[in-house]
Amino acid sequence: MSMVNPEKVFLVSGQMQEQKAGGRQGLSPQVIQRVVVAQDPVEALRMLGEAEPLFRPLGHASLADYEDTAKRLRAAAEGHSSEWSILTA
Repeated sequence: MSMVNPEKVFLVSGQMQEQKAGGRQGLSPQVIQRVVVAQDPVEALRMLGEAEPLFRPLGHASLADYEDTAKRLRAAAEGHSSEWSILTA
């Protein structure tokens, strides 16, 4: 089994372009996510555009970004960091 390089795995959020009433083009109200393995975010968006031409990206983050966020969140929740404040409802 090969190791996953978190710098080359991207989670891309976006919406699908769809046909609306009267033949108009619009975007689905639902935000969906796709995972793309690529060398960098530019290549990830290019590959996704080729694979799913109706997908309209809103934003992206690498797996490394998510792992860093989780590490910071754990540190704040455990009281080891004051970098973030956590609000709960």
